[in-house]
Amino acid sequence: MKKSAYIFILILAALTGCKQNNYLDWKALNEAWLEQNKTQAGVVTTSTGLQYKQLNPSPNPTESRPNFNSSVVVDYKLYLISSYGGYNTGNLIQENKDAVFNLQNVTPGFAEGLHLMRVHDDFMLFIPYYLGYGAEGTGSEGNFGFIPPYSTLIFQVHLKAME
Repeated sequence: MKKSAYIFILILAALTGCKQNNYLDWKALNEAWLEQNKTQAGVVTTSTGLQYKQLNPSPNPTESRPNFNSSVVVDYKLYLISSYGGYNTGNLIQENKDAVFNLQNVTPGFAEGLHLMRVHDDFMLFIPYYLGYGAEGTGSEGNFGFIPPYSTLIFQVHLKAME
């Protein structure tokens, strides 16, 4: 059986038993999604497990990259995987334009991904739970912006500037 078919069956099996308060099923679903995602064209996996895909390169390939102490200005959209194992605009959790972040104050996966970018790059970042909000998640269940424990964070991000 092909690996992608096996992963699809695993995702469907995880979904049939997934209950809102049973985040171990959600963890398995997210891990299976990341296993399948890393086989997609253009997706690169780092040694930490962060996955990324460059969508549009910077017009200036010699532009410097942010470092640990950098503050950046970004436009981003944050998605979670959907019940069918992909992501789409229906799973948009947050969207922000001209967001300013110091890389010391963001999740490890978001910081790692931004370290790979140059000003005016567009990337997709696929952040495993352990580089994101971990086994705790963030926010309150049932409220806008809630991110369940063990969630893969999927950022579409444009690095506008470094400060």
